[in-house]
Amino acid sequence: MSTAALAALALCLALTATAQARKVYVYEPPAVIITPGYPPPPPPPPPPVRVYRVPVVNYWYYPAWNVYWDPVAGMYWSRQGRHWVLGGLPPHVHPSRLGRYYMVPAEEGRPWKRVR
Repeated sequence: MSTAALAALALCLALTATAQARKVYVYEPPAVIITPGYPPPPPPPPPPVRVYRVPVVNYWYYPAWNVYWDPVAGMYWSRQGRHWVLGGLPPHVHPSRLGRYYMVPAEEGRPWKRVR
């Protein structure tokens, strides 16, 4: 062998020893196994839908004071200025002075829109 061939062989051995001394590791992610012929699992069911019925309210109308009592809310509808307000009785009306009342069904919404 010639000296050039011996020098080339020595260089290859030195490079191989250096690469083995560094120990380079290569990360490979785990394999995902897909089994052919099986469908994917179904999605989870949607949450249940809750339907609440709005209660039918029968208002109590006190014609002497033009006041409605809402039994569901436990409050009175009274006219203050140009608007109807839900709350307590007006300050000039005492509960013992309300007098007679009439039951007014509210099938179409607020009864004061059709009863004056």
